Amino acid sequence: MRLVFASKHADMDTIAGSLCAYMLLGYLWAVLYSMIEAVQPGAFRLLDESERMVFEGESSIVSIYFSFVTLTTPGYGDVTPVTPIARTSGDA
Repeated sequence: MRLVFASKHADMDTIAGSLCAYMLLGYLWAVLYSMIEAVQPGAFRLLDESERMVFEGESSIVSIYFSFVTLTTPGYGDVTPVTPIARTSGDA
C-alpha cells in the first residue's frame, strides 16, 4: 500500500497494487463477518426473514458478498446485520 500511495503517476503496477489492496480489504471484512456469525449465530439475516444465515460451506460466499456490497456502498439490503456487534461492523 505504501508504494501505491507514494507513486506520483498511475502505471500498471500501481493499478494492480490498488486492486490487490481493495480485494484484500474486502476479504478481510468477509472473515470478520464470518467470525461474528460464528460467535453470535443469527447476527445476519437474509432478505427472507424465515431464513437464518448459517455460515457453513457455500454460505461463506454470503459473507464475501455482503462484504463487497458494503465496501462498494450500494447496500442492497438483502443481507442485514441484526445484532449490535454486527451492525457496528457494517457501519465501518
